[in-house]
Amino acid sequence: GAAGHANEVQFVELADGSVMLNARNQGGGLKQRKIAISRDGGETWSATQHDATLIEPTCQASILRHPGGADPSKDVLVFSNPGTQTGRTNGVIRLSRDDGKTWPTSRVLHPGGFAYSCLASLPDGAVGCLFERDGYKTIAFARFTVNWVEGKE
Repeated sequence: GAAGHANEVQFVELADGSVMLNARNQGGGLKQRKIAISRDGGETWSATQHDATLIEPTCQASILRHPGGADPSKDVLVFSNPGTQTGRTNGVIRLSRDDGKTWPTSRVLHPGGFAYSCLASLPDGAVGCLFERDGYKTIAFARFTVNWVEGKE
């Protein structure tokens, strides 16, 4: 663990049935998301660690296990937050195909003001992101695909 505490926690189930906690880092100095793993359905948790890739300005974020179709091994983790350590701007979508060990793929969804967000898997296979933008003046909904994040469309 490190200084500060975790709040505004999100959870995602991993391929092996364990659960990953992804949390806002409040008052910890390092502006990176805090991560922990439970292998017993949330009864006990590993010590929180920082994820150096998942930078944040101290803000809520969203994480989602998005189905890759009939084959569960094609599922992908999707993460949204303000991808900067200086302010609530630069809304970034990140992808992980190794259950959150690495986040090699990212794309800016909204470069301007971007605060709290919520991801959802849509019936047509796309991903939806509801987010606060432009200094909290607007709540916007964006629809994108995994291929878009990967630069394939």
